[in-house]
Parts: sequence; structure tokens; C-alpha cells
Amino acid sequence: MPRLILLAAVLAVLVVHVAQPATQPAVAAPGYHITNLGTFGLWSEAWALNNHGQVTGVSLGTDGVIQPFIWQQGSLSRLEMPRPGIHTLAKDINDAGQITGYSHDALTPARSYIWSAAGITELGLLPAGQSASAAAINGTGDVALTADGLAAVYHNRTLTPLESGGCCASATAINDAGAIAGQAPGFGPPAIWRDGVRQDLPTFGGSGGRAEAINESGWAAGSALTASGESRAFLWDGTLIDLGTLGGPNSTAYDINEAGAIVGASDTGSGNRPRRAFIWAGGVLRDLNDLLPPESGWTLTAARAINDRGQIAGVGILQGQERAFLLNPLSEEARPDLNIQARLDGVTGSDARFLISVLNRSRVAAATAVVLQARLPAAATLVRSDTDTGGCQSADPVVCRVALMPPGTPFAVPPLLTLPAPGRYTLEATVAGNAPDAAPAGTTMRAVFDIRLDAQAPSPARPPAMPCPGRSGCK
Repeated sequence: MPRLILLAAVLAVLVVHVAQPATQPAVAAPGYHITNLGTFGLWSEAWALNNHGQVTGVSLGTDGVIQPFIWQQGSLSRLEMPRPGIHTLAKDINDAGQITGYSHDALTPARSYIWSAAGITELGLLPAGQSASAAAINGTGDVALTADGLAAVYHNRTLTPLESGGCCASATAINDAGAIAGQAPGFGPPAIWRDGVRQDLPTFGGSGGRAEAINESGWAAGSALTASGESRAFLWDGTLIDLGTLGGPNSTAYDINEAGAIVGASDTGSGNRPRRAFIWAGGVLRDLNDLLPPESGWTLTAARAINDRGQIAGVGILQGQERAFLLNPLSEEARPDLNIQARLDGVTGSDARFLISVLNRSRVAAATAVVLQARLPAAATLVRSDTDTGGCQSADPVVCRVALMPPGTPFAVPPLLTLPAPGRYTLEATVAGNAPDAAPAGTTMRAVFDIRLDAQAPSPARPPAMPCPGRSGCK
């Protein structure tokens, strides 16, 4: 059989991206893809979300202990328990991946921590203090927390109260400028502390409330009481804005992003006034359940966090069980973007090795049920089709199946073929996948590759054998 060499690699590459079937409208009705983040056994809740899509929260294990988690790139992982057997909550995560939270139970006062790549750091207590419950961490690693009934901050490895006395205050959020949001002493109104000075925010006629979040512009979101004792979600941007409810008497805002979009939970006006997750943006309050695919099976009860990419984390009910969720906006940038490439990687004798690679180029959305199918050149014989992920069948066509491709992840398969003669060969490959919990298939791509292989000049005659003194078996 003639020896083959590569004269021209990829002569033509055709890539066609079909985002949705032609019968779909240009703008899909559902507003979000939803991902079930899983549990360690019984239930889970998501509490915080950073701009990289990492989610942190808690899950109740089968041992009856509440455990902290981080969810990233499609995987739910336990955080180390600083006090094994004691309920531990992960409350917030910054863009550096640092997580803050605390551990406690009915017999054990709260202790606060930071989880980071360096390990676990305990934040300590106030002088003569007994407990400390961390709530939020900013980009520089400062933590807002409540210690012995006082709003406090952890800064430069020191825990400091925001005021010298009083009782029944709380610190619940902190921005990168060090502004802290929470509740004034005496179960008072929502408050913001800047440089040690407290600003009490107005309410809707009641005596109390709490700011749950603050963004880099200093806008705060939370809830404040009305004169009749109802709780209303608010935005404070220098003016107190009532965000309204979903038909019931009470609502609470839990987070605000840099664009001023706010998420939270509200009573509804039906039945026993069940709580539903909401988003407030552009002056409009919407039930997040109305923005899901109708067949999702979810009931979203509280949206706890929203990042600057519009992703939302929280808790809902799925098949009767409480589960943490992550919502990805249904925008072109937030859909799985499966890109396929192929090339002739080398030729040895009559064997040609191709490399077919698939990359999920989305920065936000995972792809599920990914299927790569490669139809081999006519008359070629497949020697093997090793893959870095497994899940491939060595046949024509080569079919590889990958259950989950998180954003930014690749996989590759290098089929080794025996070619019968010099000439031009065409390799055709397709890849398809779904967005999580969405139907129909969201992404299909096709690439056709034309490869030309020509015969090499005949090898020179074999030179005469050389003597090999002292070695047996020489000829």
C-alpha cells in the first residue's frame, strides 16, 4: 500500500449553527433555563451567586445535619465542615471564590468562617462575645455579620462592632466600598453604615425593616413595614420605592445587581397565599414562575441572588421536594454554543489520525445530552476512536455521548483510520445538545472537512546490511 503524506490539510470548512427549529418563534416565550443543583440527601437551598456562576448554599443530608455547598461547572460539592456534626451554613460568595458563613445548633453558639483556597479561617468573637453569624463577603474579603446582637464587620483580621452599644441590630450585606446594609438597633428600620456612620432608611409607615443587599452604587434592597404591619419589598436609591407584591400582602427583596434588577419572594393572592419568587426590573414586578418553560415542573418560592449577568439562584419545589435552583436567561449569549472543529493530525504509513473536538463556548449555559457523530470517509477502515471522555462507540459512524458539558468545557475524539489509497477524503461530523431542562434540542452544528492526501515518492532501495561485531542475530 502506498505511503501517504499530507499535502493540504483542511481545504474547506463549513459550519452552520441552527439555534432552534424553524417552527420556533424568534423570541422564545420562556425567559430562563432552570438547573436543579441537587442535594446531599433531603433538601437544598441556594443563598448566593457570584459573577462566575458559582452558587453557594445549604443542603440537609441524610444524617440530619445541614451542610454547606458550592455548585460550579455542573457539580455540587460539600464544603469542609469546621465543626463536624454542627449545622453549617454558606451564606455568600465573592468573585474570588471566597465563601462566608457560620455554624451553629440549638446548644452551640454561632461561629463564623471564610472558606478559601487557603483553607478555613475563623473570624473570632467580640470581646466577651458569645456568637457571630456571618452574612456577606465583599470583593476584598471583608465580612458583614451580626455578633451578640450587634451589627459588625470583619476587616483586616479584626472583628469590630459598627456601634458601641444597643441591641438587636444586624448587618446583612457589604459592597466593595465597605458600605454595610442591615437593620438599625432595637429591631429598627433598614439601615446603611458608611465609615462608621449609620443612616436609617424610611419605611412605609411601620417601625421596622431590613436592607438585605447593597450594590456598588449604594442602592439597597430589602423589606420595610407598613403602618398595618405588612412587609413590602423596597428599593432605596435615595428615594424609597415600593416594589409591590404578587397579589398578597407581603414581599421581601433579597438581592440587587449593578443594573438595579432585584429578586426576592412575595405572597400571592390565591389560596393560602403561597410564596413565589419574583424579579423586579425596569419598574415591573414579575413572577419568575411565569418565565419558565410550562413543562418545567418547578414552583419557584424564593429568589435569593442575582448576578450582573442576570443569572438567578434560589429555592423552589420540584416533585414535592425543596431544591436549590439556578436560572440562566434565555438570551443568545446564555444558550449552549457547541462549536465543532476537526483536522488531520498526522499520517503514518497508510494510517491517518483525525482530531475532532467539541467546545461549549457559552460563558453561562451548560449543554446536556451532547451527541457527537462522525461519519468516516468512504472506504476508510476505523482502527480505533479513543476519547478523553469515554462514551464513544468504535463503529462507522463514530458516536460519542456526553451527559453534561458545563460552560467553557471541551472534549475530543481522535479516530485513527486506515486509508486504502492516496486521494481526497471527506469527514463529516455533527454535534447536538440540549440546554438543561429545556426542549427541544437547543443547538445543532455541522462541519464538513475535505482532506487531500497524495502519494509520496518511492523510498530508496534498502542499503546493504552493515556488520555488527559482537552482537548475535545480525544479518
